[in-house]
Amino acid sequence: MKTVTFEVCSPEQAMTNMAEDVEAGIRDTSARMVFASEDVLSQLMSEARWEIVKSLCGTGAMHINAIGARLGRDIEGIEEDIAALLRAGVLDGDIQQGVIFPYEQIILDLPTTGRSTV
Repeated sequence: MKTVTFEVCSPEQAMTNMAEDVEAGIRDTSARMVFASEDVLSQLMSEARWEIVKSLCGTGAMHINAIGARLGRDIEGIEEDIAALLRAGVLDGDIQQGVIFPYEQIILDLPTTGRSTV
């Protein structure tokens, strides 16, 4: 199962975590998306954007219309959120052809709350 961890930590800690992942040989099954603070994470990942990401877990590429239908949202709002997630590197692909979130599991690692699975 391919897992991504959204984590809040310092750049130094992010480098340490990445080195540990390489040493442990888990780079092929996991990835990290690192944010400098919880504020930075929450600016990008609104509730609506989390719903998009969670709905794409393990599904493969999907067109924006299919995502909108799945979530019951209008295309304009979905398009804006997907564009932001693409710019941030959270999603791959493009709005015209389809987007993908290439992970099956999300772990949210916040220094104030510990570790939890989304």
